[in-house]
Amino acid sequence: MKNILPLICVTLLSLVLTACGGAGSSTASNSGTSTLGPFTCTDLSAAFVNGSTTPTNLSCVDSPAGAGAVLSAGQVPNLTFTGYVYDSANAGTNYEGAIFQPTYTGSSYAIGEGYFIAGFDQGLLGMQVGDTRTLLIPASMAYGASPPPALAGYAAIPANSALVFVVKLNSIGS
Repeated sequence: MKNILPLICVTLLSLVLTACGGAGSSTASNSGTSTLGPFTCTDLSAAFVNGSTTPTNLSCVDSPAGAGAVLSAGQVPNLTFTGYVYDSANAGTNYEGAIFQPTYTGSSYAIGEGYFIAGFDQGLLGMQVGDTRTLLIPASMAYGASPPPALAGYAAIPANSALVFVVKLNSIGS
């Protein structure tokens, strides 16, 4: 009985967190959009506060928008994406700087469960199969002060850099 009590507590806690939308309820932007629910894409300008040229909020735009199934936390997406270091010189267009992640297709991890950087995890929720989404991720939701080593032949991610991902949702697994 003593050994089963912790198991019951963990199970109940998991059910409560699932029913409430997960652990934590911070927002993806100052707009109040939930980090654990579908992320609403409007335009990339939502990333900037008070005229700043450095993104402080997660933002995205869908172009073109898909019409398929909607990606939810816990599902495994099949994605095609390219990652760029944010470049303020391209403000107003695509914000894409040097490529740090060459075009990649696939995925074997569930979204919304912490396998990816926070901005990627949160920014993909609510995508529909067929969507092509551009994510503008602030440094605080990317790698912050500890970026990974550069891939051979591609740009290194400087510490505290915002990132841009162009992502297509091809399909959704379980």
